[in-house]
Amino acid sequence: MKNFFILLLLVGFGVSGQTKYYIIAKSGLNLREKSSTSATLLATIPYGAVIEEFVWTEVPIELDNIAGFWVKTKYAGNVGYVASQYISNFPAPRIGTKDMYGYFNQLSEKFGTELVIDRTPKDSDNMWRLSKQLYKNGNETHYFGGYEFGSSTYFLMDCSIETAYLLLKLIPEFETLTKRFPNIPKNGGIFKKEQEDISVKITKENGNIASISLSYSEGSMYEFKMYYLENQVVIYFSNGV
Repeated sequence: MKNFFILLLLVGFGVSGQTKYYIIAKSGLNLREKSSTSATLLATIPYGAVIEEFVWTEVPIELDNIAGFWVKTKYAGNVGYVASQYISNFPAPRIGTKDMYGYFNQLSEKFGTELVIDRTPKDSDNMWRLSKQLYKNGNETHYFGGYEFGSSTYFLMDCSIETAYLLLKLIPEFETLTKRFPNIPKNGGIFKKEQEDISVKITKENGNIASISLSYSEGSMYEFKMYYLENQVVIYFSNGV
């Protein structure tokens, strides 16, 4: 299991041997002359830019509550160092992407038609509707809607929880969550956010986050969970009265 978590972190942050890597830092990623935040700034690689190769160093850096390393790369004729956390094998969500469904459509074509199960008895509050969509890259979406309740579950292949959270920060669907936690919580506990005590539960394996869950209110009750299922990150997000 330890090797599995290491592999996901490498895949999530981009590993050498792949053709393209993407910058997922919204304000761009700083390219520095040396592997230090105090080193001379050579350039800022813009959001969504593609780099084709980089070399890992053994110099660690923690950024936005995520452990990573400095990597050596080249951009616009400059050779320098960037933080690995915001280099991904997943393309940055396009500007205007509103939800994870839209992002999944960016990543891959759908596989087959959407499966819809509708259970809506007449004159009843016990209505519900479930839809599922599979994608050619193995990703999957589930949507459940009932009386004054709805949930979305997303299955993202070959990604770490940390990188998945960085992607969520770029998608408006999750802004009630990410405004409370701009950075992924490192540890569980009670956090004071928006004048509300929020209980965050985190499990770890070999020092890496294995699952995270929390709930909060903003007009309605929200619940958020993220965990591993084999080689997938499962993202569950619901709200209801």
